[in-house]
Order: sequence, then C-alpha cells, then structure tokens
Amino acid sequence: MFDVLVIGAGHAGVEAAAAAAQRGAKTGLLSFSKANAGQMSCNPSIGGVGKGHLVRELDVFEGLLAKTSDQAAIHYRMLNRSKGPAVQGPRIQADRSLFQTATQAALQQLPIEWLIDEALELDIEGDTVVGVITGTGSRIAARSVVVATGTFLGGKIFRGHDRVEGGRVEEKAATRLGEQFADLGLAHGRLKTGTPPRLDGRTIDWA
Repeated sequence: MFDVLVIGAGHAGVEAAAAAAQRGAKTGLLSFSKANAGQMSCNPSIGGVGKGHLVRELDVFEGLLAKTSDQAAIHYRMLNRSKGPAVQGPRIQADRSLFQTATQAALQQLPIEWLIDEALELDIEGDTVVGVITGTGSRIAARSVVVATGTFLGGKIFRGHDRVEGGRVEEKAATRLGEQFADLGLAHGRLKTGTPPRLDGRTIDWA
C-alpha cells in the first residue's frame, strides 16, 4: 500500500513524487519507462516571464526543477532588460541530456519505488480511488493517486493527414486511462502542441 502513487515521470510527475517522498510518504512512481524520466519533450527553456514564478514556487517547496536546471543550463539570459523589474525574468536554455541525467540522479537520492508498467485504469471502489490497475493486470493499492500523464493521456500524433496514438514519437499513449476518464464523465480538453520539424543540415544543399 502506497501513501502516494504517481502516474507519469515527466516534469509534473517527477515533482509530485519528489514532494511526497521528501515529506515521508511511501511513494510509488508508475511509468512506461524509467530511462525516459525527466525527458524534455519540446522546448528546453526554463523560467522566463510567464513560467519563472512556477520555478520559484517549486524551489520554495524543495522541488527539483530549479536545481536540475542549474546543472543543465548552457545559456542564461535576463529577459526584458530594457523594461522595468516587474516584467523582467531570468531564463535558461538547458541541455536536454544533462537535464534528464540530473533529474534521474536527483530521483535516485529519494526513497521512491519505481513501477515500470502501464497505468491501464484507476481502481475505483464506490466513489473512492483505491489504486491503479496496470497493463499486466496487477492492482497497486494507494491512499492517493496523482495523475501526471501529460500528453500521454489519450495522446495522438498528427503527421499531415495521418493520425496515430502516441505520447511522444514511437512511444505508447495512455489510451485506456483516457477512455476511462471520459466514461466517468470527467471534463477534459485537448491542448495542441505544434512541434516544428527538425532538419538535418547534412542533408541540405546550402549552395
């Protein structure tokens, strides 16, 4: 029986698991892959005017993001220097590999039990969530469950007119869990992320 069971090991899941473990809760972290924990899926920038307050709030509560960002930073900039201090904000660009390594190293220092499996459904008794049912059919009991699946919850990837299920490229989506949420009548929406294509300069004739 876990005090806190976190589904997903992206930014939100990592912070939730770390916060629970630091406060003495018996914590489980359930994810498709331990190797991909803390992966920066898209924009490798931390801080700035819009998001800098979140970094500070996490840091106040001994979160990992500010510390791992410092370890992985390869470029620092203070935004809006020409304006007043109310709209200025520090921002770093992080090396993706260094950030992921730093995040995983920080997690290793905490008493968190890793569970490598799919969170197929929430285990519900009456009106109470009592744990998670995994893709292998196991039931994991927990007093509290944190769903931090990010883009993996019912995730879809669009390439032109083609659509495939996936949390990231070549990674499985949490499809059944998303369907369960819809079956329960939970309000949900979809935020679009338009990731630009990466071009390999070696394949381009620059002449």
